Amino acid sequence: MFTTARKRILLVSFSNLKSDPRVLAHLAVLSTFGDVTTVGFGGKPEAAQEHLELSVRRAPFRTLLLIASLIFRVHFLSGRLLGHSTEVKRFIRRTDSHLDLICANDATSLFVCSSLSKEFGCPMWVDMHEYAPLENEGDLKWRLLMQPFAAAACQKVLPFAAAVSTVGRGIQARYEAECGRLVELIRNTTDFSPSLKVTTQPIDPSAMFQLVHVGVAIRARVLENMFEAIQDLAGVSLDLFLLPTDLKYFNELLARSKSQRNICLHAPVPSEEIVFLLSQFDCGVVTIPPTNFNYANCLPNKFFQYLQARIPVITGPIPEVAEIVNSFGIGWVCEDFSPSAIRGTIQLAREHNRAAMADRLNLTAYAFTRQHDDDVRKRIVRRLLANSQEVSNTGGHA
Repeated sequence: MFTTARKRILLVSFSNLKSDPRVLAHLAVLSTFGDVTTVGFGGKPEAAQEHLELSVRRAPFRTLLLIASLIFRVHFLSGRLLGHSTEVKRFIRRTDSHLDLICANDATSLFVCSSLSKEFGCPMWVDMHEYAPLENEGDLKWRLLMQPFAAAACQKVLPFAAAVSTVGRGIQARYEAECGRLVELIRNTTDFSPSLKVTTQPIDPSAMFQLVHVGVAIRARVLENMFEAIQDLAGVSLDLFLLPTDLKYFNELLARSKSQRNICLHAPVPSEEIVFLLSQFDCGVVTIPPTNFNYANCLPNKFFQYLQARIPVITGPIPEVAEIVNSFGIGWVCEDFSPSAIRGTIQLAREHNRAAMADRLNLTAYAFTRQHDDDVRKRIVRRLLANSQEVSNTGGHA
């Protein structure tokens, strides 16, 4: 007999949940199906019923043990330490007599969530935000310590999870080939926003052409290419809103921006304000070069934020981004990622009648919204909760 009792759902992500838009999107959907317990860094998200706030600090002994387990490839122990296994399990056992569904995010959560899935006999949905075995492949220390762990976690857990999802088609194909299973596609789209731009009037070609870039300060993204591209380019400005993930690199960019009058570096703004902010600019720029596998196959948040702000896009030849830009006619694709190619594309964009793109930008904004990706989330959750109910009714085990 089917029960209408509220479902008990666990969402685990070792990130700051309140500033992680992808995890918050999962949470928004999961909370419509049941009471969600969240585990992660930072405070309790609004939609969560219960929350375990983890500390980013580890005791020195645990840090040494983690490093040793990574060096000697004792992956199960690494997973317990990276996944705060003892703390998470103690919390869940105290607050939940049962679980109906677990949503695990990224490789560091796989072992602890897999263990809880077996303990509670409930299905597990794994969402991989990147291709984990190559997440920081440009960092030698990461390759030596974390890459074997990430590869092992994916190999041992993903083939047996009830559902797996990821962010883009290139990464999806890689996971499917290596795990031998279906992987769902959930893009990093954002909520639909009504058009904020008045674009019916021709744009004054003599006005300042205002470019914008939002993202994170990470050296592998080679943001200085944009700086060089507009060096001494009259009538063009670039504003960057950056999270200082690599503080040293951020300070280097800040120092350079102070010597280049047409560039201004800003702190990031709250996610609920970003679309309105972007709508004040003429064009969004995304020129992340393929310095690693994930960047070569990226489909970043900023791109979808540009779409909702109804501003055209200047992009490097990033396959999935370029395909959307070309298919919908909403911007320009650089020949390559060099400063000279970016500069030439900026000059081309400045001369174009961007007001003529208004209808196409509106169409694209409708086509790529979080609501479409939420349909995929809901389909996954409904299927897994139905399976969980069948197991419960028959007294079986997952």
